[in-house]
Amino acid sequence: MKFSSGIKQKTGRVDVQVSLLTCSIVIASCIIMFVVTFSIMKSILRDVYSSEADIVSGMISSHIEDSLYGEDLSESDRDKTYSYLSAMMDNMHSADIIIYRSGNDRNPEYVIDTKHYKDAGDAKGKSVEDVTFTDLKKLMEGDYYGNGDFYKIDGQLLYMKFYPAYDKTKTVIGAVGIASDAGDLYVAEQILRVLFFAIIILGCLISIKFANIIFRRISNPLYQDSANTDALTGFKNKNSYTVDLHNIERSRQDGYSAISVDMNGLKTINDTKGHQTGDMYLRHTATVIRKALENEGAVCYRIGGDEFVMIMKGKTYEELEAAAKRIEEYTALENEENSGLTLSMSVGYALFDASNDRNFSTTIERSDKMMYENKRIYYQKKNMPLR
Repeated sequence: MKFSSGIKQKTGRVDVQVSLLTCSIVIASCIIMFVVTFSIMKSILRDVYSSEADIVSGMISSHIEDSLYGEDLSESDRDKTYSYLSAMMDNMHSADIIIYRSGNDRNPEYVIDTKHYKDAGDAKGKSVEDVTFTDLKKLMEGDYYGNGDFYKIDGQLLYMKFYPAYDKTKTVIGAVGIASDAGDLYVAEQILRVLFFAIIILGCLISIKFANIIFRRISNPLYQDSANTDALTGFKNKNSYTVDLHNIERSRQDGYSAISVDMNGLKTINDTKGHQTGDMYLRHTATVIRKALENEGAVCYRIGGDEFVMIMKGKTYEELEAAAKRIEEYTALENEENSGLTLSMSVGYALFDASNDRNFSTTIERSDKMMYENKRIYYQKKNMPLR
């Protein structure tokens, strides 16, 4: 149940969906490429083998007597024809030359099979029971359609083409089969399968990498671009914050933590010293946060006028507390280094707690709550209204 829930949660993420989509496109493209490439190769070889078979058929047709297809064929005539066909087969590099006769119900029967002629179990008179039977049966019944195809026979890939033999009444009495060894095509197919399988794996890995890079550049996780960056502070903006928060909540949230920062008195500064001075204070605030959280792996956001949120991962509560204190310390140092600067900010922090937080947004709400409480205390000490 937990496993299926985790899978559902991951596949619900946009970046995962983009990766799955690109992988599907890569796989579909490779399959199409394989089918098209192999089909073209097969078609070219079919034409080559067909031309060779036509040449062999044309050369032997005048040497095959009609008597070969009769039931009273003598062994001497068979041996003489076999010798001639064997010599022709060797010269033309054919894998096999076979003569068939039309038997009962026009079922094809072997007369001579040059490949198996000398075997003890010669095929003479036997019905054809292999993958060629259907095509030969059609041919015996007068359906000559310019056949020729690849057949897997006895573990060997062969190209075979059949030529009908007619009697004086134009009735099909038999056929001649010319076979060529197509082992190269089988080897090429296996190589293509391995090659395209490797291309699919490599393509998927590359596409996942690029899909994540492109997705992140669009949805802004760690990239600084004008659409997702706050121009004043250089931090990520509210749009980035919204997208990143959504992605965090769609993934495993354990280990994430947040620090909330809000400037004290920015409205008063804007009202009394002008917005340019207020902007200068905001830039100093960003400088303080950067220095305090340097090397902490924090992703910083400006989500409002003077509101900042920093998201970190893999921190303990004590480390968060130390980071918050460093922000206060660096604020004092910034004021010392810049004459006349009276920068002040309130800080809050929280660590995701799966037993109490509905999601990471709840964690940030707890961080904000601490920050606003510290702000209240600050204004109370200054005897000023909360602004």
